[in-house]
Amino acid sequence: MTYKAAVAGLNLGGGKSVIIGDNKIRNREPIFRAHGRHVKALGGRYITAEDVGTSVGDMEFIKAETDHVTGLIGKSGDPSPVTAFGVYRGSRRAPGTITARMCSRARRWRSRAAATSAITWPIFYIRKGRSWS
Repeated sequence: MTYKAAVAGLNLGGGKSVIIGDNKIRNREPIFRAHGRHVKALGGRYITAEDVGTSVGDMEFIKAETDHVTGLIGKSGDPSPVTAFGVYRGSRRAPGTITARMCSRARRWRSRAAATSAITWPIFYIRKGRSWS
């Protein structure tokens, strides 16, 4: 993340936060509001955002506690399509890297676990032969 921020010319680091727990719980609000309070306590030195296992709805819970959050509904939203676009464009620059075997593996992996949209979006476009430019 630090390298990605530097390449984009952002004066930001690359910290991550992790919430350990059952991702299938129905009432996620208390957990994400508590996370928001912790982020707020950092006084703007950390900005949290959606990642694997979270949603824009979870970011809205965090927003109830702090302004230091991105990936909100109606704002930047779900970053997966943009990440996927980068994966797709990268694969177009390196012909032969995305193969039928890799697509097959992705389908198997997706059936075993909740795959991120950033992985499934480019596979979908490549398999359908769509142009994404």
